[in-house]
Amino acid sequence: MQEKNDIKENIANTEISEEIIADSEMNETTTEEQNLSFTLDEDNSKVEELQNSIMRLKADFDNYKRRTQEEREQLATFVTADVISKILPVLDSFKRAQDSLPNTVDENIKTGLDMILKQFEQAFTNIGVEKIVTEGKFDPELHEAMMRGDNPDLEEGSIEMVFEEGYRYKNKVVRHSKVKVVG
Repeated sequence: MQEKNDIKENIANTEISEEIIADSEMNETTTEEQNLSFTLDEDNSKVEELQNSIMRLKADFDNYKRRTQEEREQLATFVTADVISKILPVLDSFKRAQDSLPNTVDENIKTGLDMILKQFEQAFTNIGVEKIVTEGKFDPELHEAMMRGDNPDLEEGSIEMVFEEGYRYKNKVVRHSKVKVVG
């Protein structure tokens, strides 16, 4: 009978050992799953961080392209306005020479000079150069007051006479109009 008890006790111990082993294996599996889950969460976090970094870099690059394009346009406007300001004295001299021609000059010469002047002004128009309007009120952003005058027929602050035409290019004043102002 002792043998039976020993066998029963061995069987009970074996069952307990098997339960302990099964519990241990389950704990190892759960720990491995937790480790894998933690690693996956870390990887997802890194992927999300990299995606955000890429989006920021793309936005920075788009802003850089936009800024450089704007700078190029500003530089082109500045250079063109500078060239125009250097050509304007030639146009002024041409107009003064044409105005000072005596009446005895051949009509064909006057017609030819008028055609050259119109061609010059058309070239300016094609480039985008505009004459500054000198009729009406004085505007210090567009006009330069050279003299003050008294004219009872005009309202105070009005432009009475234009000494030199002003021009602008792409809303940038290349040269202010030089004027005489009432008041």
